[in-house]
Amino acid sequence: MDLISRVEKTAAYFQRFASRMSYMARQPDELLLRDNQRYWEDRSNTSFESFSHWRGQGPFVSDEVWLGLGRAHLDLFEKAATWAGLRRPMERIVEWGSGGGMNAVLFAPHTSQYYGVDISADSLQECAKQVTNANAGVFIPIHIDAANPGAACLQISGPIDLFLCTYVFELIPSPEYGLKLMEIAYELLRPGGIALVQIRYHRGCIDPLSKRRNYARNMVFMTSYALEEFWTACETIGFAPGFIKLLPKQPELNASRYAYYAMVK
Repeated sequence: MDLISRVEKTAAYFQRFASRMSYMARQPDELLLRDNQRYWEDRSNTSFESFSHWRGQGPFVSDEVWLGLGRAHLDLFEKAATWAGLRRPMERIVEWGSGGGMNAVLFAPHTSQYYGVDISADSLQECAKQVTNANAGVFIPIHIDAANPGAACLQISGPIDLFLCTYVFELIPSPEYGLKLMEIAYELLRPGGIALVQIRYHRGCIDPLSKRRNYARNMVFMTSYALEEFWTACETIGFAPGFIKLLPKQPELNASRYAYYAMVK
């Protein structure tokens, strides 16, 4: 092989390698946000209802599982409320990512106004239906774009008592975006109010499973935190974290490495 042929072959190899590295690299947050919004608006996606925790779908074919997970969250809230001395009944609850309503049907009876915030209009409609069917209280849907989560603040009538967010943080585009949501939670809460938030955690400095690209394929591996990282970041925002509940395995959802944080403003 002459020198020119070798150079051409080497150049072609590095071009293919560079192309592969470009695919493997983290995608810009703007692209991930757009893909995030598109995924949760696409009803042709056969896994949409399952991943949105709709009653009767996927792992929630059994009401025992659907209501059981909601009750587990309510029980954890009761412990957090006792720790924080939260007065009840509550005036306002915000659930960020209300999905199909498994939390809403159990939490809404404990408040005058239950706000469900979601980037999926279909899930908000389903959640409202479940709350109505259960005669559980007043559900107020707030539809937002993933690129502008702060818009939700303009639609909430006053300071809230509880910010609830479960099975959402692992699906958001980046850890930075998650901390932006915690800043929004802090802004919405009244002094003494509680944030009850579930995340997916990792054990090292970097999560080896984190993809940060191709949202539709890798969405459950988008975002995770080291346990102390999320705790410290929330302290920096102004929260006083009270406790963490670790759930290394979540068999109902075939998931792992979940952590629930209870924090007070």
